[in-house]
Amino acid sequence: MEEQSSKIFRNVDKYSTTRQKELIKAIEKINWDTNYNPNEFLELLKDNSESTRKYWALSRMVDGMSYRTIIKLITPGFFKSNLNEKVFSSIFPAARQKSIRFAYRKIYVKL
Repeated sequence: MEEQSSKIFRNVDKYSTTRQKELIKAIEKINWDTNYNPNEFLELLKDNSESTRKYWALSRMVDGMSYRTIIKLITPGFFKSNLNEKVFSSIFPAARQKSIRFAYRKIYVKL
């Protein structure tokens, strides 16, 4: 059985068509100014190296999506294990970064 933190994505194929469309729209909303389609955007999360691509994608998600929406796409274990300073430091302005950091501390006390 695969460990929770190593599994990245939820099985969205089991979601209703309406929910799947909502998730695609949420990705398109945070990704409006790039050339990535929703599938390409999610592929960035699979980057196992310490490159900035995965952290950039996560910072976009944290900055533009609700926690509930994020957790419908990716597993809580993957999210928690990859939510770090690289993600938070990519969020601007500083006041927004501070409020997001505070909110996620409430969710994940260790941050």
